[in-house]
Amino acid sequence: MTAVQRVLLPDTNQSPAHVTKGIQIANDLCKASGLTEVIFLIPTKDSLTSGSLHQALGETILSAMMKGQPVKLPCGAQMRCETKRTLKWVSTPSVLIAVFAGQSMMDKIDSLQNLAAVVAVPWTPDAIESWVKTWSPQVLGQPTKLGKAAKAALHPS
Repeated sequence: MTAVQRVLLPDTNQSPAHVTKGIQIANDLCKASGLTEVIFLIPTKDSLTSGSLHQALGETILSAMMKGQPVKLPCGAQMRCETKRTLKWVSTPSVLIAVFAGQSMMDKIDSLQNLAAVVAVPWTPDAIESWVKTWSPQVLGQPTKLGKAAKAALHPS
């Protein structure tokens, strides 16, 4: 297996546009690589009904995810929703979107096989600081408020 591509969206204002950007990046990665599986990983099932995810996903996608059904992305890849508790393994090479990620979620992700790419959408600027230091992900965009890890990634000394 080739190296896992890691992407960080540091703008942690938890807006619908931020989550939508994570999905767009996953779609683009699948389109470029030919992958057909995307995992939308959230902390808990209740996260789906939060304001920003509800707004970002829309009623149709939200309804399908609440029922455990996959949804088709524009590139043709299937995106399914998992929680930190329900995700046990990844059977086919996949792109994973870690939504409202914290360090424990990223630790779980690091233990998984078959991930081609990880798109991290952290909960707060410093929520996944250890993961950022370990993996030096590609940082896309500028954070609203720079956390320590984002500052180091964007402005190395």
